[in-house]
Amino acid sequence: MFFVKRLSQLFRKKPPFTTSKEEPASVVNFYSKDVPVVQQYRPDSSDELITALPPEITSSKSAQSISTCPTSKEYQVNPFRDEMNFCCEREARREVIRLNHVLQSVPDDYDRQHAILYYELGNAYFALKAFDTCMQLFRKSRRIARSMVDPVTEAYVCGRLADVFRKRHLFREGIFYATHHVELAEKSQDEDCKSNGYFTLASQYYFRAKYHLLESDSFEEEKDLDYRLGTLRLDLGLSTIIMDLRNSVKFYTQCSEGFSKLGYKQKLATTYYYIGDSYFLLGDCKKALNYLLKAMEIGEQFDDNHLKQLIYSKLSSTYVLLSEFQLASKFSSEAVKTRIRMKERKTCSCSEKKAGSSREELRELWTSTMKNSLGCRYS
Repeated sequence: MFFVKRLSQLFRKKPPFTTSKEEPASVVNFYSKDVPVVQQYRPDSSDELITALPPEITSSKSAQSISTCPTSKEYQVNPFRDEMNFCCEREARREVIRLNHVLQSVPDDYDRQHAILYYELGNAYFALKAFDTCMQLFRKSRRIARSMVDPVTEAYVCGRLADVFRKRHLFREGIFYATHHVELAEKSQDEDCKSNGYFTLASQYYFRAKYHLLESDSFEEEKDLDYRLGTLRLDLGLSTIIMDLRNSVKFYTQCSEGFSKLGYKQKLATTYYYIGDSYFLLGDCKKALNYLLKAMEIGEQFDDNHLKQLIYSKLSSTYVLLSEFQLASKFSSEAVKTRIRMKERKTCSCSEKKAGSSREELRELWTSTMKNSLGCRYS
């Protein structure tokens, strides 16, 4: 009897994995490995988008920023608006609430301002790693921009959709949207939009190469597979990686020319770092060193410790391969100092305030903010 019962348990059909309507089960299974607490909510309908965020606003200044939020006329598409613009998760939450108040003051007629506001709101959710929600907002913004025949706004939205797919390691879809971004930018003849499109497209190839490099390293460590088959598959993977790195260098070089003309020095430093890292992975240390030194020269003009730490670390690795060990140790120590500085700044920003409103007042503020907001009329 026990044996029959055990067999029935083994051959019992498991319930299928339920997913949203837009995504296959494979995407959700892969993505659910690294999902933070904010992203665990997966809405089935678009009427519950805004309720995905928990009511945690730990500053009394948020009420002031909500009461004095700008009008929709003050909003313009910022091509360099990404998750790095929000210093913490709390600030991104405040941005969600503020943009919902702006959307309440805008008429119901869908126009370019709606497309821009949905784009900005999607950026805030992107910073919170709520990728399902921001993808719906970006798609809605793209539909409005396409109906208004606004190729510039549609191009920027396609770029952000490409970034969402890149975060999910779905690089084929990301390259599709990034290519569409470049095509729309070339039609509009907007140099700013075109440079940003090339940067987005180059980033897709660069991060796909880095992702496959990590996969090839883990594959090489597997000992239970046949050695010849493993070597063949690894060689095929490396040829794809080399092609992706060359494409990234090509498109990063194109966007760097546009950034230098437009005077975007911080973005230019980031581009030079990616070009140097691509040459480093391709084995050309001299070209890598040239671009990394350019990136360091420009990056030291800005207070971007994250970029400085990346540049110093890569310079240290490059000098090691060039047998310049004194310079390698110098930049290694600079990278450690920058990393310590980043941790100190993070602890200072997290420890300041929490005074002001009580928890009940914050919940009341949240419920009043969400009332008649985008979540009630988003369809």
